[in-house]
Amino acid sequence: MKGSRIVAAGASALLAVGVGVAGAAPAEAVDATGDCSSLPVTTVGTADSLRFSAAAGDVLTATPTVAGPARDVVMNVGPTVNPADQTQVAQAVTPTPMTYSFPEAGTAVVVVKFTSQPTETLTVTWTCSRPAAPIPAWVQAYGRASADDDCPAGYNPEWAGGPSADVVAYSKSWQRWMNDGTGGWVCTRSVPSLG
Repeated sequence: MKGSRIVAAGASALLAVGVGVAGAAPAEAVDATGDCSSLPVTTVGTADSLRFSAAAGDVLTATPTVAGPARDVVMNVGPTVNPADQTQVAQAVTPTPMTYSFPEAGTAVVVVKFTSQPTETLTVTWTCSRPAAPIPAWVQAYGRASADDDCPAGYNPEWAGGPSADVVAYSKSWQRWMNDGTGGWVCTRSVPSLG
């Protein structure tokens, strides 16, 4: 496995090992396999790789370190560990973290390696963050007499208690459903549907 070893920081970190068949091309070797819930994990080698199962929006962070002076490293992402299949997504100098945000769900191989021929061992700590799912909300509205008619006191077109309030304020708007489908002015608000 490229002369690498793995030190698992999470119990669910797995090791994928390629086994070659005589006369056949060697199977793809990847240092570790994981997803956002199984990280952090640390890999050690001259080029470290992680087969990552991503949800859309997952942000994978690779923090590379090396004994001795700082070195230039790159982060590549692709369907396999083969350099021809990889695309560079970040570059840094150790120990600066590099991140990649997955635009869609799927599995990819992420490789962190030196930009020049390695002479020492690279250690990469892989971590992940996942954006919180938005809270669904009910939209409520009621009619008002005119465009100038105010929404109720305390429910102005401003936040009611701030952005983290349980009820987002009424705001003035116009909706087609008013007046038997001919349209009219309304006050609307969004109420988080928790539970």
